[in-house]
Amino acid sequence: MGADAARGPAKDVPELQVLEHWVGTWDDDVTFKPNADLPRGRHAKGSVTADWILDGRFVQQSATLEPDDDAPAMKVTMLMTYDAQKKVYRSWMFFSSGVVRELEGQWDAKSRAMTSTSRDAQTGGTMTVTATFAEDGVERWTIVEKDRDAKVLAEITGTNTRRRK
Repeated sequence: MGADAARGPAKDVPELQVLEHWVGTWDDDVTFKPNADLPRGRHAKGSVTADWILDGRFVQQSATLEPDDDAPAMKVTMLMTYDAQKKVYRSWMFFSSGVVRELEGQWDAKSRAMTSTSRDAQTGGTMTVTATFAEDGVERWTIVEKDRDAKVLAEITGTNTRRRK
C-alpha cells in the first residue's frame, strides 16, 4: 500500500463501499475482438493493482497488459469515486496511448455490475464499460466503443482474477 493509501473507503459516503470490489492485485486476461484497426484481433495478459487513495475517496487502479504479438505493452490508470452531488459513480481512464476517457456510471446491486458511459463531444461516439462481479474474486468486464451512428468500432473483453486483497 502506498503512503497515501487508505485502508478502505471514507465512512461518510456509504456508496464508496461498492468500489471495494476493485481493490487488490489481479491477473488480467484480455481479448480485443477483430475490428478495422486490428483485423486479426489481439490477446493480452497482464496485472492490475488497485488501492484506496486520498483518504478513501478514490480507488486508483493501474494495469499493464502484454500482448501475445509483438505490439508494445499497454498501460492504463483509472481513478474511481462516487459523486454524491450527481449521484453517480465517476471514473477517469488514462491510456498509455494518450487517450483519456471520463465516465459516469451506476451500480446494480442485484447483478453486482457497474455500467459506465463516456461520450466524446467531438465525434459523438460513446464508450461503455461494464464490470460484473458475479463471483467473489473474479471481475468480468467489457468495453464497447461506438461511433455516432451506434456502429461498433471496438470491443474488448477481459477477466480479472484476484491474487490477493
